[in-house]
Amino acid sequence: MTYRPRPCRVSVDALPRSYVCYDLETTGLGPDARIVEIGAVRVVDGWEDEKFDTFVALPAGVRMEPGARAVNRISDAMLAGAPDEAEALGA
Repeated sequence: MTYRPRPCRVSVDALPRSYVCYDLETTGLGPDARIVEIGAVRVVDGWEDEKFDTFVALPAGVRMEPGARAVNRISDAMLAGAPDEAEALGA
C-alpha cells in the first residue's frame, strides 16, 4: 500500500499567528512516567519571542528508565537542585 497524501485547502489567514511549542522529557513511556524537563518556545507573528527551559526534580524513590536516560541523556546530577514538578509547571 502506498501512502498518498490527500490535498487539502488551508487558508493561511485561518492559522494562528502566535502559539507556544512545548517539549517534555520524561522518566519513561508508561502511565506512571514523570516529567524531568520542560521546554517551551513562544512564537509571535512567526518569530521566536521567548524561550523557557527547566529541569524537574523527581520525587524520592522515582528513577528514570534506562531507555529514557539513553534518549534524553539527563543525569541525576542535572536534576539536583531543580524545582519540583508543581513549581516547574507553575513557572
